[in-house]
Amino acid sequence: MELLNVEVLRALVRDVVRDELGKAVRDDGYMTVAEAAAVARLKSATLREWIKRGRLKATHLGRRLRVTRADLDAAMAKPARRKHADSIEARALRESAKVLGQR
Repeated sequence: MELLNVEVLRALVRDVVRDELGKAVRDDGYMTVAEAAAVARLKSATLREWIKRGRLKATHLGRRLRVTRADLDAAMAKPARRKHADSIEARALRESAKVLGQR
């Protein structure tokens, strides 16, 4: 029977500890961004952008971002901002006001 190398044993212990810590966090109702993206059927990049803009609340647990299901549901319920469409509507209103003002 072969003895385990110290570095191999250290790596195994590290992996087991990470897995167990990850399970404990998920049991508390938190999801990783990737897990939340899978639930929402969106890309992780989209959720990260929502977090950056404040649309989705996230918590740092260590160096990793975590999201609750309730926060994800709340973000999904918010109407999407249509910046481009809003600017087109505003421009149309301004142009029509100019035309009406000239009469």
